[in-house]
Amino acid sequence: MIGVVGGTVAGLVAARELRERGREVRVFEAGRELGGRAAVTATDGDPIERLPTTLSPDDDAVADLAAELGIADRVSERDVRTGYYVDGIAHPRTGFAEKLAFPRLSLQDKLFESLLARGASLGPLGPPDGAFAEPEAYDDVAARAFVDEHATASVREQIVDPRLRAAFGERAADVSAAWLLGDLARRRAGRTWRTDSRIYPEGGLATLIDALVAGVGRENVSPGARVVGVETESEDDAAGAAASDETDLPGAREPPSDPDETGFVWNDTEADGGVDGDRESSAGVDDDDQDAAPTERVDRLVVERDGERAAIDVDAVVFATPPRALERATDYEWAGETRNVLSVLFGLSESLLDAYGLTVADDAPFGRLVEHTNLVPAENYGGDHLLYALAPVTSPRDDRWQRDDETLARRWVEALEGLFPAFDRRTVRWSTVTRARDAGPVYETGYRERTISHDLSDAVAQGCYYAGDASAAQYPTRTVDGAVRAGRRCADLIATSSDD
Repeated sequence: MIGVVGGTVAGLVAARELRERGREVRVFEAGRELGGRAAVTATDGDPIERLPTTLSPDDDAVADLAAELGIADRVSERDVRTGYYVDGIAHPRTGFAEKLAFPRLSLQDKLFESLLARGASLGPLGPPDGAFAEPEAYDDVAARAFVDEHATASVREQIVDPRLRAAFGERAADVSAAWLLGDLARRRAGRTWRTDSRIYPEGGLATLIDALVAGVGRENVSPGARVVGVETESEDDAAGAAASDETDLPGAREPPSDPDETGFVWNDTEADGGVDGDRESSAGVDDDDQDAAPTERVDRLVVERDGERAAIDVDAVVFATPPRALERATDYEWAGETRNVLSVLFGLSESLLDAYGLTVADDAPFGRLVEHTNLVPAENYGGDHLLYALAPVTSPRDDRWQRDDETLARRWVEALEGLFPAFDRRTVRWSTVTRARDAGPVYETGYRERTISHDLSDAVAQGCYYAGDASAAQYPTRTVDGAVRAGRRCADLIATSSDD
């Protein structure tokens, strides 16, 4: 049996692929919800993602998966508008004319911004040829320095810096140009001179998650089951230990004293699962270490559920979790850092924005606003207009993270009133707070060397694989498409290993 840790998109894809190949699988999800960052919450209509999640027209792995699952006809491309909030005004910045009208940039700045956004060069002007195709070549270059060199300081200050702060908060200055180039390439995929577009399924990402669960078999998915340890067996052992239901298991790692440290937190629900990525060697493992690779292989998973522990025999395990969960269950040590995301989803009786997404450059407790119902009609959600307010949080000790849901929502409503004088708080029908811990890596300079290998035979034990969001399939940016590729890669590795 193959154990999959994390009911994320990557975990469910890996499990389904293995089932398709005739393998017995079981998915262990520490929380009660599946999907990781694509997990949903209820509305008066269709379910909605707790964090805004859309797809790019270039997401080929997702498109192929949708076709295999029989849901391709429910996935469509939708036009959207985006903008920047600066100097107390929401400026639309989707069409060519709107970008020309943006007051914070000169005509020269706008030329350089256009070249940067399209990954095009005009003689010596603009980014180097091939930068979008090979972002890893700029992994050691800071995003800000790249823009200063290949665009202008004004483009960095007025356009790029607000975007970096909205995504990485206090770590914005550390972000690699590789991430910026990957992000720009994804945005370019759905952009024309007049419009921008996103891919979104009818019924939301729940359509994809439900189809994956059906492919795995709901009976093979165990929510509320936290993997707290991995037991290994020497290849020279004559026989492995039998599975045990005893609470105290020798060699089992203790679960974290603060269970929500290792994954997603949907309000007060703790989970190890997160979101979802190929290097030939794992971070921190040099050639000498690989020569002395472990001779042990994965034997059992120590699983905690409802306060009880059990050891479950497995032939292999796929971790489809944030790297912290991998570290806590094994001896693996990851050299990277993750970021947290704080989101308040408001159900409004009236629309607030003219755009789908708005980067907030002015002082506010959040860096980005997304009005989802400018992508999908409000009628799909019982007539509610759905607005996300999002902030990256470096530390859970941040005051915003520590506030209770009611206080946080009230403070952010007050912030909306300050930004939009016409906004009436009486239009707020409901709100939902999501705290996503370890919501994605900090793509700092040099991050590529910190990606985690899909095959952890050398770093942990034979039969241990990684499909989480710190793997190379999620480089240089974290995407649903990367999660699909990561899950499939691990399934391929297991199948190849079995054939050998």
